[in-house]
This record gives sequence, C-alpha cells and structure tokens, in this order.
Amino acid sequence: MFVHHCTVCDTAQLTFDTQITGVRPVPGGYEATFTCWCGGEQTFLSEGAAAAALELAA
Repeated sequence: MFVHHCTVCDTAQLTFDTQITGVRPVPGGYEATFTCWCGGEQTFLSEGAAAAALELAA
C-alpha cells in the first residue's frame, strides 16, 4: 500500500494492492497502474524508476 496524489480528484489517497491493475518493469524499478478511489486511472513510478526517468530527460 502507498499514498498517491490523484491527478483526477486532486487529493492524497491511500492506495491498496487490490486497486492495482498492472505492473511493469522500467529502468531503475517499476511502473504500476491503478484505479483511484474516485475511479481515475493513475500511474505510480517507484523511487528508482522516477530517478531514472529524470536522468533520461536531462
């Protein structure tokens, strides 16, 4: 479980594993897709994946 700030309902929500709809490996970690409590589809990048994405963009 983790806390994520939803871009649809603009609130911080506690997200449980039952809300996760997919996980895939990406450079530095993983990317998870899940459904917020409001019904909005969201994406979460693990800490290492987020850092790798920033390095790729630079």
